[in-house]
Amino acid sequence: MKKVLLPLMTLLVFAGALNAQDAAAAFKEAKKAFGKYKLEENQEKQAELLQTARQNIDIATADASTIGEKERFKLWETKSSIYNNIAQSEINQKVLKPDYKFAVPTAASDGFAAVNSALEVSEKKWQKKLALDALFENANHLINFGSLLYGDGDYAGAYGSFKKVLEARKMLVENGKNEFLPTDEEYQDQIYTTALSASAAGEADAAKAYYTQLYEMEYQKPAVYNGLFMATVDDDETKALEILENGRQKFPEDEGLLVSEINHYLKVGKLNELVSKLEKAIETDPSNVSYISTLGQVYDNLQQREMEAGNADKANEYTESAMKYYNMALEQDPGFFQAIYNLGALYYNKAAILNMEMIAVDGDFS
Repeated sequence: MKKVLLPLMTLLVFAGALNAQDAAAAFKEAKKAFGKYKLEENQEKQAELLQTARQNIDIATADASTIGEKERFKLWETKSSIYNNIAQSEINQKVLKPDYKFAVPTAASDGFAAVNSALEVSEKKWQKKLALDALFENANHLINFGSLLYGDGDYAGAYGSFKKVLEARKMLVENGKNEFLPTDEEYQDQIYTTALSASAAGEADAAKAYYTQLYEMEYQKPAVYNGLFMATVDDDETKALEILENGRQKFPEDEGLLVSEINHYLKVGKLNELVSKLEKAIETDPSNVSYISTLGQVYDNLQQREMEAGNADKANEYTESAMKYYNMALEQDPGFFQAIYNLGALYYNKAAILNMEMIAVDGDFS
């Protein structure tokens, strides 16, 4: 048994030594190529050197435990620098050629992971400063990558980038660096962008969490209230309606919130409740054009539903009610565009109703 184990152990030790040599050699080649890249002026040669640096640093970090502890920080700091440069190069290409497809779509995210590893092994102040500077640079690349990926329809990739932007900001703030997304407005805008990308990527729970965060911050965009309402309504209708009501009070003229409110009440069959609520609102504030126009739109939606169902008489009844409230809105504000536009559409629909009635009596000469 001893005779079998000894050669096996020798092989394992030998393999481990080879791995250590491979990682160390690759690290050396990565630093060499990256150093030349920073001095090179020819773009084609730059691209080749950066690719060589990337290939070797990936080999080195794949077996990072074999790199000596004294070199461990330099290893990850070098990788973060390489990937930050790749990210910048990719962004430049995309800006110059909008049809360009990223050769390394994970460049910014890989750089973020490398910075995290550098921070974990940083022991001295200068090391932490270097890592935080790299993180600041990387966070800006993540924003740009996320925006460009979103524009390409890669919503999952965009969400992955934007999520890391928020993580990067948290880390920077915790380490006393407050220059990244420094104002509340910039920070909240980034959360909102992340929520939109999460929603587009099908990450409903994540989107809901971001919308909730913004709702609690009283973020001044109606889409937050709408997004949180839609993310909440199936689980907690009461809470969802409270959110929607808050949004409607803050943004009474927002059509997205209005449509969500109307559609919800239509879906659950609470039309009388919706009409009653708007009538009371108009009684309280008879000069509020938004309330009056909203009630007109409720009747407008009802007439469209009845017309699609072939109920011409009921559709005509709702049309008359809608016209009544649109005209009331125009009495308050003759230039109220939404009421003018909807009134024109109603006349068109009324003609369609008359056409339905004519078809119904076609051939009846009595």
